[in-house]
Amino acid sequence: MKGTLFQAGIIGTLVLSIVIAVLIFSGVIKLPGAKNSVQYSGTVTIWGTVRAEKMAEIIEAVNNQTKTYQVLYQEKDAATFEIDLVQALASQKGPDILIVQPSMIIKQNDKFEVTPFKSFSERDFKDLYVDIANLFLSPEGILAFPISVDPMVLYYNKDIFNREAIAIPPATWNELIELAPRLSEVSPDGTLIKSMIALGEFDNVTHAKDIVALLALQLGNPIVESKKTNSDDGVITQYKSVFNMSNEQGVQVGDSVLRFYTSFSDPAKDTYTWNKNIPDSQTQFIAGKIPFYIGYASEYTAIAEKNPNLSFDITRIPQIKDYPTKTTIGSLLGVAILTSSKNKGAAFDTTQYLTSSEYAPFIVEQLGTAPARRDLLSVKQSDSYNSVVYPSAIIAKSWFDPDQEKTAVIFKKMITGVVSGRYSIREAVNDFVQNLQDMLPS
Repeated sequence: MKGTLFQAGIIGTLVLSIVIAVLIFSGVIKLPGAKNSVQYSGTVTIWGTVRAEKMAEIIEAVNNQTKTYQVLYQEKDAATFEIDLVQALASQKGPDILIVQPSMIIKQNDKFEVTPFKSFSERDFKDLYVDIANLFLSPEGILAFPISVDPMVLYYNKDIFNREAIAIPPATWNELIELAPRLSEVSPDGTLIKSMIALGEFDNVTHAKDIVALLALQLGNPIVESKKTNSDDGVITQYKSVFNMSNEQGVQVGDSVLRFYTSFSDPAKDTYTWNKNIPDSQTQFIAGKIPFYIGYASEYTAIAEKNPNLSFDITRIPQIKDYPTKTTIGSLLGVAILTSSKNKGAAFDTTQYLTSSEYAPFIVEQLGTAPARRDLLSVKQSDSYNSVVYPSAIIAKSWFDPDQEKTAVIFKKMITGVVSGRYSIREAVNDFVQNLQDMLPS
């Protein structure tokens, strides 16, 4: 990939032309040779939580192309990213561009430049990017241009598979459950001796919130439903918490998801394979103590580095048997320009480079993720890693999460309330739905 970084991208020619057209129509970029042709100058500052060393070469490459202005990247701590941004904007020292997840845009949408649909239509956006990218759309236009999708996948321990003579990883949740008698062990007195997979608890299940959301999305439930309506102030979006609604198959989604998830921590169930006394799931998998781990594709390199002796692989996340659609959950990353930018022309120019077919593949390679663009995802992958990650990115979905930290609290309350016996499943779901509704924009 590095050897082709500066070569023209044939695959993305059409895509790049669309992006350039948007900038031309908006007046940001002038056609070469036209009167008043603009040469941008100064500095464009980018903030993101991506490691600086992973961005260094791509920033250098962009600077070699821009020539008349300089692009700088600053790595920010994910825990303080939003606070740092608000403080910087208050002192008029904020960046021009953010590499950002939808959650921050949802909370701070008034701080981001909107590309209107008259310049880049909603239809073109949806044709260009996978479905999960729709989280970057607002009623007025596009808040960010997607770069990458980090899909959730199933990690499995190949040594344990060989020892238990398991030839193929499970493709459905039913197949996963059928492996429980071989991969889990409970003593006569009820002590859990061997664990198959980390599900059922919250604190020691890495990505517990996202796994529960995944199960809801697989059942066709968006968790939060949005509806556009016309008003005197223009088009507005109304949000409704719908985790407790029935799907088209008549399944009460919230109840079904919570019952299935918590069954893995219930000693009275055949699916019992996890409890709150076990170390966190990622640590257990890296140590070779459990055969399965549900995590994001981008974790692959870190897992391999932490235990070079671990023989493992990835496969697509299990699906619901005989269900009409295939779904995983994903983490979306995009490029957004701040309204406060004092160098918008150069910022748009930089966005064009970062989202082009030439540079976006290099970024996703550094991140261990998949591109968000359909044209790049349509290229058949021959290596074992991307042959799982790319198709998973195509079916990835997410949901309108108004505040990642606050919603994690109510997910935990719902799960632990059922596991501890404080709430019935229905009580826990109804409480969650109301708490989530209270967080949504009115």
